[in-house]
Amino acid sequence: MATRFCVDSRYKIIKVMNKTKKQKLEREYSGNSDTIYKVILITIFIVAILARVFNDPTSPFHYDPGKNIVYARAVIDTFPLFPQYNSYFNLGEYYEYQVLFPYMVALLHKITGLSLVYLTSTSIIIIGSLLPITVFLLSKEIFDNVGVALISAGLVTVSKIQLFSYMNYYPQILALTILPLSFISIIRYTKTSKKKYIIYASILSVAIILSSYLAGMVYLSILIFSLIAYSITKRDLKYIRALISIMVGTAALIAFYVLPIVNRYGVKTFIVGIINTIFTQKDVPFTNTNFGIVPTTFITIIALIICISSIIYLFNKIFELEISKPTEIVLGNIKYEHILLFTWALISLVLVESYRFRPILWVDRYVEFLDIAIIIIAGYSIYFILSKIKSGSYLSINYKIIQVLVLILIFAYPIYDIYQHHYGFGYWNTPSDLESLNWVQNNISPDALFATPSGITSFWVSALGGVRILGGESSQMLGERFDGNSYSDTIINSPNVTEKMDLIRKFGVQYIYLTIRSPETPLLWKNSYNAEGIKAFENPTYFEIAYKKEDKISGTYVIKVKEVLSPKYHVPIIDKSVTILGYGISLVSLIVMMMLLIRGNKRENKRENKRENKGEYGKRGVIKKRTLLKEVEHW
Repeated sequence: MATRFCVDSRYKIIKVMNKTKKQKLEREYSGNSDTIYKVILITIFIVAILARVFNDPTSPFHYDPGKNIVYARAVIDTFPLFPQYNSYFNLGEYYEYQVLFPYMVALLHKITGLSLVYLTSTSIIIIGSLLPITVFLLSKEIFDNVGVALISAGLVTVSKIQLFSYMNYYPQILALTILPLSFISIIRYTKTSKKKYIIYASILSVAIILSSYLAGMVYLSILIFSLIAYSITKRDLKYIRALISIMVGTAALIAFYVLPIVNRYGVKTFIVGIINTIFTQKDVPFTNTNFGIVPTTFITIIALIICISSIIYLFNKIFELEISKPTEIVLGNIKYEHILLFTWALISLVLVESYRFRPILWVDRYVEFLDIAIIIIAGYSIYFILSKIKSGSYLSINYKIIQVLVLILIFAYPIYDIYQHHYGFGYWNTPSDLESLNWVQNNISPDALFATPSGITSFWVSALGGVRILGGESSQMLGERFDGNSYSDTIINSPNVTEKMDLIRKFGVQYIYLTIRSPETPLLWKNSYNAEGIKAFENPTYFEIAYKKEDKISGTYVIKVKEVLSPKYHVPIIDKSVTILGYGISLVSLIVMMMLLIRGNKRENKRENKRENKGEYGKRGVIKKRTLLKEVEHW
């Protein structure tokens, strides 16, 4: 009996030792693999930064970044509160523009004291380079495979579409970087049913909407349709309730920003205004053509081919058909992440192609969403091909060599394209502009009113000079607007001095800013002037040149109006009680969500502790795990 027990004990000891050794080796291998993956991911992040710096050495002097800097100035005027009024454009107007990116830049300015231009340029490089990281996390969550996730991250790093959008649409880039994180939270909720992921999704939804209204619209469309579809396939209303909870939580958290706008217009006007803005967008060049930067037919055919193949793949993953009876088809194991990708690709494709029948907002902005969905699917497809190469033992060549060749084939051209091309998205300034606006900022009161050429020049005069502009692009998304651009153009181009002075006196314009470009100037955005209108400023009775700077390709002139005039700025009407109510709702909602998160985490920790105390076999204390040493001692 004793001999038998010793043999059994020795066998158990050897078995435990082998198991322990195996676990140790697995941990070491896993640790080494994790280190390699982290190194690759860090390398991808560095490459993403270099690609953006190399592709766009003129950042941020493009079309949209100028007005984003102006909006950052509006944030600084009301910091730490979010702005409700923008005093820099159109004699002052209500601020209803997407605010998270300008607020972030203003916050960094307050903390560091660095210039708004530098912070705008640097922060967008970092934010754009973080997109591969968030795509990696989402892809890993969907496919539970680090290799697939790394390929997707690499593809989005060298994506021409993402690099091009980086050039101009800064708020949307921030939204796109956050968007995968919200989808991760929703996927985890469908897997675990833990309420904390609904809270995470609500908070991230607010960040996406405040970053970019357009991105928020696309994101909410994908979220609504995917959760409804999943709820139908699972025949469980739990996911509809989760969707409602996310929408309610998002509305409560964003009340501080939206409630004053709703109060200003009224609920009916606000809702109708949003619907009209979305579905009655005018058909304008570039923004409402299919991407507008490459031949329409080419990009459309490529998009359609890729999307159709992606949809076929996802359809197969969602509906894994099993024929149990000759006349009956049974649904397979449906996962939310596959429905999400299917919905994402389909909605993005419809929005991209909407320019063919009725443009939905700005069509060129949707390609980025479609690109990310396709890249995530492509990561899986490429990994599948590589794994098949590995399993092909019939090949005489080492499979790793073939895998490397396939990866080179996939990534070589995009990397070469980055090296070969600079995507100058509307480079604006010349040396004379920078010196002139530096002089404006240091020598002219920020309350002074300037008439500038409409468009991009009006943005940058205010962004760099810190002064008010008669025109500019309105930050009001709804309601009646004062458009000062037409008046500015008349003041600049009218050859009639009397007409110029009538408008100058009417609005209290104190300075006129002019930049004359030579025909050889290599800039996309150039101002067109009436030569007779420019010549009219040579009248010494009314005008004098306060500052001028000329270089080889341009000349910049700051013209002062001799009459002493006071600008006729609009007076903002802001309901403080509504503002307090909005901030109160958002703050209380955030506190409640944080309390629920803390309580939920405590419950999870208690459950984990109970599981550990019960041991490996411990269900209600029937059998408790004991180590081999205790068994020997007991014997």
